[in-house]
This record gives sequence, C-alpha cells and structure tokens, in this order.
Amino acid sequence: MASSAFQELCALGEQADALLDEQPAEAESAYLDLVRKVIEGRRFDAFLLSKIALGLLLAKIKRGDIDGARRTQAVDIEGNMLIGTGIRGLEQFQTSEHDRVLYYLVCAFLHSHETDPKAGAKAVTRCMRRVLKYARAKEPELVPMALRNWRLHLAHLYDGRAPASMAKALLTEERRYGREVPAVPMAFPPPAKWTLSWTDPGAKMSLVDRQGRVRSVTQAEFLDDTERVRRGGPSLLDRIKDLFITSE
Repeated sequence: MASSAFQELCALGEQADALLDEQPAEAESAYLDLVRKVIEGRRFDAFLLSKIALGLLLAKIKRGDIDGARRTQAVDIEGNMLIGTGIRGLEQFQTSEHDRVLYYLVCAFLHSHETDPKAGAKAVTRCMRRVLKYARAKEPELVPMALRNWRLHLAHLYDGRAPASMAKALLTEERRYGREVPAVPMAFPPPAKWTLSWTDPGAKMSLVDRQGRVRSVTQAEFLDDTERVRRGGPSLLDRIKDLFITSE
C-alpha cells in the first residue's frame, strides 16, 4: 500500500489537474509547488515526476505559452533532473496508457508549431496514428477529438490547407471513422487519476542510471522510503547516486 506521503502528493496532483481547463496559470503554479514538495519529501519517483511534467506541459499550452511548453518538453536530465526525469518517464511509459496517449497529443500539438511544415506534418502524423490506434481499441470516445486535432494541426502548419500528400493518412483515418467529425476547437482529454498501475506491494521497480545499469527494488521498499528518511536514515537517492526511478 502506498505511503501516506505518496498519497498526499497524488492528491495534490489531482487538485492541480482540476485547475487545468479554467485556471491554467494556477495549475502551473500548483505543479511547481508540487515539485518543491517532492524535493522536500524526497519522493523522487518516475510516476510522480512524469505526472507533474505532463501537467506542466498542458498548463503551459492552455495558457498560450507554447515556447515554454516546447522548452519543457525538450528538457533532459542534465538540464533539470526532476522535470527531465518526468519527460523521460512519459516517453518510457511510466504512467497509464491514457496519459501516454495524452502525451502523444501534446507532442503532436508541439510539432504543429515547427517551422518546417513538412517535418512537422510527418511528426504530427506519427503521433496521431499512435493516438488513434489506442483510442479505437481502448477509448473510442477520443477518436473524433483526435481526428479534429489532427486536421487543425495540419491546417496550422500549412496556413489553412495542407497538401494532399500530407493529409493522406488523416483522410484515411476519417474514412475509417465513417462519421462526421464535429468542427470544434482543439482539445485535450483530462489526465488520468494519480493512481499507480503497479498496486501489488511485491511488484518490482527498476532504478536505472545514465549508463543503463539497472537495479530492481520492490514497490514496498521504495514507498517505505519516506519513513526511513524520517528516522534519519539515508534515502534511496542517497544510497544510489545519479539514478531515476522507473516502474516495471
């Protein structure tokens, strides 16, 4: 069972998520405050950091800070260990399937702001194909949103009308859908709940260093780390330097 400290951080994350649509600036502040709490509580795990990174990306996009979102998405571990670990966690699927697909939607949006329309369109297509593959199988209600976003991304890249060669994959997917796609503004689904998918206390997690070396620990070992720190003992981060956490 997750520690109370971990659960408290997850609850704060869900509160931040709830602000995204109506108060994105306040949501961004809440995620940054959560980063500070992660540091203070020494809860350096990829699930939390990935959820925070995803929330920051969405908050920046929703308040119109596209450059800020692109900088955040481009951060690596060397540039910012916590956010960089969160971005890497998103790319390595350390959150739910829903959040992974939401991250693809974010990436597609950011690619639609590239200066090279052809490169941007190809990247958008790669992302949206992944989104639709998942949506058809697991969340069919996301299909019309994904198709609408895709069309808007191509229109943005090409100032209103994409060449037929760049829209071919989209047109194929629209025909496959077989229904009219509502002409609504671009949108993102809300993030998934801050709930770990590896609920078995005996489940293994991997500690992976920058050279790719792996050490496995159980969920219980990691989630009990807060109590060890409270008792004055070394945390996992102290005992295993330069590592970031990934769930198996």
